[in-house]
Amino acid sequence: MCRMRRTGYPVAPLILGAVLGPMAETQFRRAPASSEGDWTIFFSRPLSAAILCLSLIAPVGPMAVRAFRRTRGREPKRAG
Repeated sequence: MCRMRRTGYPVAPLILGAVLGPMAETQFRRAPASSEGDWTIFFSRPLSAAILCLSLIAPVGPMAVRAFRRTRGREPKRAG
């Protein structure tokens, strides 16, 4: 835990992930079983589709922003 504090990582999300992760995984496996194997149940409601899309975008978002900032910083400045 001390190493996480030294590097600036918050401890609370780690604890939440450790507690809620196994429960979320169980429910994620149970959902298709209750819908007879239909995976579209995750996209049938707008809220569940939005949460799923955000969870897929979250790991890629910071990398995309960093790449955008790098390319933007290398562009020649306009005269004016």
